[in-house]
Amino acid sequence: MNLTKILSDVFSCLNQREKDILIRRFGLEGEEETLEELGNDYNVTRERIRQIQENALNKIIPLIKKNKEVSKIIKQSKKFLKPIGVRRGKTFFYFLDQKLDFSFQEIKIFKFFSLFSEEIIYYQNDDYLDDFYAENEKIYQFSLHLLKKIYLTFLDSREVYPEEKILALILKEIKKHFNINPGYDDLIDFLKILKNIGKNPFNFWGVKNHNFITPRCLKDKIYLIFKLERRPMHFKEIYQKLHQLAKVEDESIHYYWHKTYNPNSIRNELIKHNEFVLIKPGVYVLKND
Repeated sequence: MNLTKILSDVFSCLNQREKDILIRRFGLEGEEETLEELGNDYNVTRERIRQIQENALNKIIPLIKKNKEVSKIIKQSKKFLKPIGVRRGKTFFYFLDQKLDFSFQEIKIFKFFSLFSEEIIYYQNDDYLDDFYAENEKIYQFSLHLLKKIYLTFLDSREVYPEEKILALILKEIKKHFNINPGYDDLIDFLKILKNIGKNPFNFWGVKNHNFITPRCLKDKIYLIFKLERRPMHFKEIYQKLHQLAKVEDESIHYYWHKTYNPNSIRNELIKHNEFVLIKPGVYVLKND
């Protein structure tokens, strides 16, 4: 199926200006452009561009909804939403690329069609959630409810949680509602829909502005190591630990964890802060621990 040809057929009822505005607004051949940018090019107001866009969409949305080829492509793609029935946009597009051999432009066209199709539900990313696709309305509403529940768990407690605890919560809810048992990668992909949630290299999750998720300084990292190890440590041992943590690759881990230090930096930080107590040469312990 040639998505470019299908798009051309759908757009055949539009005049050239309407085609151009939709192509540029939805980034079908490049980056998405704003109403203001298009208004400046056409020397009209952004409101006029919005009106042209709306009129053009009113012409083509019925064509998209009844197009059998579009329906077939979207139905075929829904198998990549399994097993939960919901998938983060980034991961979903990866499967379309790898399994259906979609080009970058075809993925953009697919995304455009999915906005108006009744075969699949698309959630546009906002300040809290990344964009995601859901197989049907029931799964869509369940996903929104569960994601909100997880986010409020982090937000209300202001704590960080072991990965296995958060994934167990997600798995329990999914089993309860759909009687399925998704694997680790599927559960992690679901969790990553939450924009304001991140993890540290110790596999603890929490809100991104938590000191243990996004450290403000070297002291925060050292303090967390002591909290987890719960024992005296030599500054060189802490250096080795931080060196290992800097190598952990995961998109959910803040880049600040990748910063490297020398042993003297670690030692100076331990000397500078009274939270760390020297108990013998080079060896420190966390105060009151």
